Order: sequence, then structure tokens, then C-alpha cells
Amino acid sequence: MNQRTKSEQREIAQKGGKASGLARRAKKTLTDELKALLQENIITKKGEKMNTQKAISISLVNAALQGDVKAYSTIKEIVEPSKDKKTDITVAGHIVFNLCWQKQKEAQND
Repeated sequence: MNQRTKSEQREIAQKGGKASGLARRAKKTLTDELKALLQENIITKKGEKMNTQKAISISLVNAALQGDVKAYSTIKEIVEPSKDKKTDITVAGHIVFNLCWQKQKEAQND
């Protein structure tokens, strides 16, 4: 059984709640910053103007065409998500997004 007093339990719960709030706000800030950056326009090496999201998409497709299986799998998972599949999107070895996909038709039935 739990041998902590009610006040100890309350204090631990408060610390957990504060830490959770900080982590949630940090994730939201990162998400908002990435969304803004994806919409910014850039000039490619060839002098073309496009938004960052399109440049990344083109880069991902080019990597898949050169045989990068991870790039192909990422494209396939974004375009055709498998049922209730969780996908980690990593950048430089760090998980940036943990996505949970659910097919739209099944989501509508819930």
C-alpha cells in the first residue's frame, strides 16, 4: 500500500502537473514554430521560389528515388497511413513528432 501521507501525495502530484504543463507548452511552441517555418518562402539553389514545406517534400521524394527506403516509407505513411499506426518523425536523430494515424472512414464511425 501507499505509505505516503496525503500532503506528500498532493505535493508529488503538483510537481508532476507542473512538469506536464511545461512539456505540453514546449511541444506546442515547437509545433507552432515548425508550422510557421514550413510556410516561409525560400530561394532554391536553382533560383526557384517555393515554401519550405514544398522544398522538403521534393527533397524527400528525391531521396526515395535514389533508393532511400526510410524516405519511401515516410512518404508512404504520410500518403496512405496504416490503421492506428504510430509514426515517429525524426530530425538529426531526435524525435520531433510522434504521430498516430487512424483511417478517416473508421474515425467517422467512432
